[in-house]
Amino acid sequence: MKTRIFLAIVAIALLNAQTLVAQQRTRVLTDYADRCENGDWSKAFEAALSEGDTVVVPAGEYRCGTVRVPSGKTIVGEGASSILRQTAERMFEIAGTVGREVAIGRDIADFADRITLTAACGLKEGDDIVLIGQRNSLMYADCGEEWCLGRTDKKFVPFGEFLTVAKVKGRRIVTTTATRFPFYRKNDSQERRLPQYRLSRPASTVRRIESAKNVVLRDLAIVCDSTARYGVYFRYAFDCRAENIEIRIDGLAERYNAFAVNWSRRVVCRACSVSTATETAERMQPLTRLGFKAYSRYNMYRILASDQCGFDGCTCDFSTHAFNISSSNGLMTSTDCFVRNCTARNDLWAGVIVQQGCIGCILENNTVCGSAQGVVSGGRNTVIRGNRVVCTLPLSTNYYYAHIKRGGTSGVGLFEGFAYGSIIENNEVEGAYTGILIIDGYERNNIFTCGSVVVRNNTVRRCVNGLHRYRNKYNTQPSTFSIKESGNTYTEMVSPPAK
Repeated sequence: MKTRIFLAIVAIALLNAQTLVAQQRTRVLTDYADRCENGDWSKAFEAALSEGDTVVVPAGEYRCGTVRVPSGKTIVGEGASSILRQTAERMFEIAGTVGREVAIGRDIADFADRITLTAACGLKEGDDIVLIGQRNSLMYADCGEEWCLGRTDKKFVPFGEFLTVAKVKGRRIVTTTATRFPFYRKNDSQERRLPQYRLSRPASTVRRIESAKNVVLRDLAIVCDSTARYGVYFRYAFDCRAENIEIRIDGLAERYNAFAVNWSRRVVCRACSVSTATETAERMQPLTRLGFKAYSRYNMYRILASDQCGFDGCTCDFSTHAFNISSSNGLMTSTDCFVRNCTARNDLWAGVIVQQGCIGCILENNTVCGSAQGVVSGGRNTVIRGNRVVCTLPLSTNYYYAHIKRGGTSGVGLFEGFAYGSIIENNEVEGAYTGILIIDGYERNNIFTCGSVVVRNNTVRRCVNGLHRYRNKYNTQPSTFSIKESGNTYTEMVSPPAK
């Protein structure tokens, strides 16, 4: 009996000690008001973060420049009443660093966990690295049907991925997992020299990442104007979260991303929102006439060159593309990213989009209203599932990516010739010119030449076309590509508008 009482006392003492330690590691922003400079609270944040693991932002309004958040830190407010009025290009920056590039010393065997470098570079067990190849994943001539992730001569997207070091012996390292992609060669001597494809990397390289890890931003509001470029900016960030962050846009710069996830892994933005002042959104409508020049200006939620990152339960009421999973010229592909349970309204182009050069993404249970395109992908092995799209634009709408000759406004679909392996299922579309659109060649080379896609159990209402495959004038060669269609329902279909 005495032993149990003693153990209970010890347990209570330990719990009290842990609570005390947690309290000691929590700081309240307003306790650092004396660090403000000209009404700017960024120095107060810096001081609070240097002394505590969690910084609490009480209800109130705070003018603030960029806040750089170190690994392991949490910033938490009281929801919409904790308002940060952004005065710099970036509000929150969660960014790691990356070391110099070291070229590999010999070809890496396809799907292997062993890498030989040209020089020892101080790597040790447990280090995170990024491996970037020399081959363009969009070059069909070298990648072939199995591994080509797109087909265009306008971008160079090398294969690339994040790895973790398990063992090091001199210039040789072993990683905890095998490479996902093939074709990591020591130089570009094995590449074909085709003038239309720009091969800009002479070798595959490894770089050590000192990532920003385990950062949490929660329950805050950000108000920005036309001086802002980013709201929450992740770069070389691993295992970080933004939750219930509300961004209110009073004025838009030339380009703006509310939530930008770059070169990151397992970063999730959950239950966040972006709202744009009505008059500001109305001023942006003429951008549709600029075509590709304005294509990516306002991707409010954007993932670039990242792995297993995504948006869940987020909302957006204006954008060029609300939710965009992308690759980019000279960087690397995005893999296994997602957009789930999100809502997009009044987007100039797409509510949810995956660009070519990406693979394995999931677009699931989203709602898109009033956009020219609903949920679309140019990425390999995309799953487009359970989305609801309501298009309120006139059927006569006819501009870039929504030209009537290609199928007009659309609900769900694929728009790149290597988006095969994708599945479109259990979606509901209403009011678009085309319910399910397969653009088989919007550019000369972006043609489906092989493989298949699955289109099943979708419901299309009040559209001109149910399932439509557009083929451009270059698309005349025999093809083994197939659309496996089953269980789709097309009801209350309408006639096209008079010309």
